[in-house]
Amino acid sequence: MPKRTKQPAVPTMEGTAPPPSRAAMRKVNVPAAERGPRYRLASGLPEEPPAGMSVEEVIALLEPHLRPERCARLAGVAAQRMESLTVVLEGLYDPGNRSAVYRTAESFGVLDLHVVNPAAAKKPHARAVSRGAEKWTRIHEWAWPEDAVRSLRARGFLVAASDLQAEVALHEVSFEQPVALVFGNEHDGITEEMRELADVRFVVPMRGFTESLNISTAAAVCIAHARAARERALGALTDLDMQQVRRLHAAYLRRAVRASGDILGVGPQ
Repeated sequence: MPKRTKQPAVPTMEGTAPPPSRAAMRKVNVPAAERGPRYRLASGLPEEPPAGMSVEEVIALLEPHLRPERCARLAGVAAQRMESLTVVLEGLYDPGNRSAVYRTAESFGVLDLHVVNPAAAKKPHARAVSRGAEKWTRIHEWAWPEDAVRSLRARGFLVAASDLQAEVALHEVSFEQPVALVFGNEHDGITEEMRELADVRFVVPMRGFTESLNISTAAAVCIAHARAARERALGALTDLDMQQVRRLHAAYLRRAVRASGDILGVGPQ
């Protein structure tokens, strides 16, 4: 593994909760033995129908168990999901901040979320803040930045990292191709390794006296801008084809119907 270097200090980005000590927030240099597996799918979706059953059969069996307006809501959300915009969180300490970003990303239709160095976070994970955003998204965890970046780049993503030291403004970043927005630790920002790995580093221009935004607010600004830019580039609200949308709709029905496992004969979901 590459040697981890000490990170230079950058202007503080305060968290949404009372800030912990600086030493605690600098847990980005977690030892290799404590980082866990190089990759794991922390939260997935039941997108493949049970054996011997089609996606349309799953939908037909589950929709009668929900109100029509709820079914329409699930279908509408599935039809606006986007795979070509993703969010990467590197070394966040406060689980409340992480969950707040999850919620924001989900609300803007982001389907995949990536967490680099999840061991840097204090416990427990603040599920209440995310309002169950993990239920509707896929969350990927990576022990090391290079693994996450390599995977994203292999899938055609531009890796764009938020960095207060950057000279490129957010609105100058091109969103003509799939983009992964990277946000770093509340105190130190992205690591030096991520700074070197990123294809572009950007900053949100400040027009007032405030020099920086807290991590959840900064992420919300960037995700909203990126979502609108990707929609313009695609000329559509989604980059999924109809088959993918229907598969996702079926997965959301399986999440929404409490007894879906029993109905489909596959056990608890």
